[in-house]
Amino acid sequence: MQENENIEGKSAQEELAALKLAYKKQARELANAKQIIERGKMVLSAQLNLSGVIKQNIYKQNKYMDMFFRYSPDIIVVLDEYGRFAYCSDILLKVLKVPSFDAVNGKIWKEVFSVFMDKNLIARFEEAFERASGEGVAASMSEKIDVNQNNFNDYDIKIVSFQDEEGKRKGFLFLFHNTTELVAARETAENANKAKSQFLSNMSHEIRTPLNAIIGMTQIAKKTEDIEKIRDYLSKVETSSAHLLELINGILDLSKIDAGKLDITPENFDLEKLLEDLVSVVSLQADNKKQELFIKADKNVPRFLIGDATRLSQIIMNLFSNAIKFTPEDGKIGMSVSVKERNGEDVCLSFAVSDTGIGVSQEQIKHIFQAFEQADGTITKRYGGTGLGLAISKKIANLMGGDIAVTSKDGEGSVFSFCVNMKVNMQKDRMLQQIFVKSDAANLNVLAVDDSPEILEYMKSILQSNNIKCAVASNGFTAIEKVKRAMEEKKPFNIIFMDYKMDEMDGLETTRKLNAIEGNRSVVIMMSVYEMSAIEKEAAELGVRAFLPKPIFPSAIVNVINTVTGARQYRKVSKEQTPKYFFGNKRVLIVEDIAINREILENFLSGSGLIISVAENGEQAVAAFKQNPKSFDLILMDVQMPDMDGYTATKLIRASGLDGADKIPIIALTANVFKEDIDEALKSGMNGHLAKPIDERKLFKELEKFLDPQPAGQYMPQPEKENAEPFPLQKNDITGVDIKQAMKIVNNNSKLYIRLLESFAGNDLCAKFFELINQKDVVGAERAAHAIKGVSANLSLTDVNKIFVSLDDTLKQGFIPEAAEIEKATQAYNAALKTISAFTANPSLLEELKK
Repeated sequence: MQENENIEGKSAQEELAALKLAYKKQARELANAKQIIERGKMVLSAQLNLSGVIKQNIYKQNKYMDMFFRYSPDIIVVLDEYGRFAYCSDILLKVLKVPSFDAVNGKIWKEVFSVFMDKNLIARFEEAFERASGEGVAASMSEKIDVNQNNFNDYDIKIVSFQDEEGKRKGFLFLFHNTTELVAARETAENANKAKSQFLSNMSHEIRTPLNAIIGMTQIAKKTEDIEKIRDYLSKVETSSAHLLELINGILDLSKIDAGKLDITPENFDLEKLLEDLVSVVSLQADNKKQELFIKADKNVPRFLIGDATRLSQIIMNLFSNAIKFTPEDGKIGMSVSVKERNGEDVCLSFAVSDTGIGVSQEQIKHIFQAFEQADGTITKRYGGTGLGLAISKKIANLMGGDIAVTSKDGEGSVFSFCVNMKVNMQKDRMLQQIFVKSDAANLNVLAVDDSPEILEYMKSILQSNNIKCAVASNGFTAIEKVKRAMEEKKPFNIIFMDYKMDEMDGLETTRKLNAIEGNRSVVIMMSVYEMSAIEKEAAELGVRAFLPKPIFPSAIVNVINTVTGARQYRKVSKEQTPKYFFGNKRVLIVEDIAINREILENFLSGSGLIISVAENGEQAVAAFKQNPKSFDLILMDVQMPDMDGYTATKLIRASGLDGADKIPIIALTANVFKEDIDEALKSGMNGHLAKPIDERKLFKELEKFLDPQPAGQYMPQPEKENAEPFPLQKNDITGVDIKQAMKIVNNNSKLYIRLLESFAGNDLCAKFFELINQKDVVGAERAAHAIKGVSANLSLTDVNKIFVSLDDTLKQGFIPEAAEIEKATQAYNAALKTISAFTANPSLLEELKK
């Protein structure tokens, strides 16, 4: 029984243990379940958080996409698979002028695009749309689209179809990218590149032509021993060099302006004198083309000013040269000057140069003032030039506080106007205001005779502003009728202003007939833009009391009236003569490393009484000065030299401590003409600056500042008399040449004029012309005739010029001149050769004719 109890007890213990094990197992399973639940909660929480992030990201993406479509500068269109609007950027809604996308949602693209596209453009779009749809690739096109009225823009357009994951087409994307600015920039760059290429081509021609002449003439001169031929060759070299220098100066001016290194230099100047000098230069060019040239200055324009006269002249000369170049024969060229604004001594002057030339189109006006450009590419081929003049003129006008503009119509002439700011020389201006008509103006009755309506109107306004009664006549016949009528009414004219050059009846013939009518009762004043010396004697014999050169200024009219009403004798106002000086044995050291430059300077200074010494570099200059500091009164110092430059040499001389080292004038000679170069010269201790190539007039002007010149006279060396061989032609036998006009052109240099005549005789230009005529070559003969016409005018060979003007006109019309005209040309040419031979053999004959 005990045994049984033990067995039963053992079983209960085992069962209890088993129960405990089962409990623990359940507890562990419960704990695991709790862990799983907790992990589930964590996963669920994470999933919930991720869902929020995803939603937030989706919201942001939608927001950014909405902003993209709203603010995109490009037109973006999303279509569904049927080509219906599903979305578009706001800029298209503005183009369509609809309030929201709802207005186009679901519409076919062609219906929407037809608002701003025509049928042809829609057709091209449909073709591109089909191409993108069928091929499944992007279709591209470039079009000009008028998205707003009269406002075409350039667009690059892409049309793309897109598919889902299974490759099924889901829709289309249209992208319009505005390239208007890019296209404009590309066109600007292409135009600039074209202008650059054109400029380089022009410059190549402009530079090579004189260079070829310089090199060729120099090589020929080296091979000959004939001194006269050498002079001729050198004369051609000089002419070509001057042309090349003018070209280089233009480029340098432009570069200096662009670099901010061109300074405006104020100085006192006489505006009337400046304009007279300019007209004397351009009048010959205008005369060669039979053009009428006039200048009108308003009575309120101050005469004496303070400003940069050189730069003002540069603008006016550029405008005049262009006007003459682009105006055909018998055209009119004029300039008016007026006061735009004045406040005390500050004045803004307005200048307007007008012509009846080829004109400028509105499209060409847009870029005519840009550097290196002309109105179009054919201009250079027909007329020559580099296109720098107007660009430089505009920049100079800007620097002088003004601007330049043009009004024109293609084929109807142009008016180039500019304004500049100046100051009035108040002291001289007050003196000028005291000049007025001293006679009783109210009793003066004046007649102005001129074939230019502009001049007549101008004369009348000036005279009436001085309370003088003025009648006008447009030709000699009308003048005679008005004089007769005035005599019948017993109100004869006291003064008659008579133009010399008039059609049908010139001023001399009109005066002769007036004398027969009224017996020299009126005072006749002859007016002309041309030199009057050739008719001076005949005019005086007819009773002409004074000459009034054109351009006509108010003060000149007042002065001439005061002269003729106060004196009975004919008086001619002589031009201001440039005084010459003698430097009385002053000593000058020329420091220059190039022999030809030393020779040029020595020639310039010969005959001026200077004692010349030379040094070939800076070291020699310093040594020469140190050897005897009192040997020199002035040093002309080249800047760029080997071994020791001029700046260093100047510093060493100044630092030597020798007697006079700190005071001796040292003038820089250099081709460097920028402001910083001048500043560097002054900084090194120099006293002045002369630009190369040396201008003789400027050289002596600089010397006068430091060497106290004496007036020329008994000190000046007298020229040696030339022993000329007798020649059968006498003074009265010389015909076909206007000697006084020729001497004016060459500044009274007889030797230079003879060399030019010899050059004309020796260049075979006329022989070539006759050869081309025999060959019936109209084009070649016209070119030769035109060249001879210009050359003969410059040499004042009047008979040759007259016949070749006629021949040139005939050939321009495409006709070969008749045999009689060719015979006249041959006779005139042979007579000119005979005259040239006479002057060559007997130079004193020319001196006699000059008198």
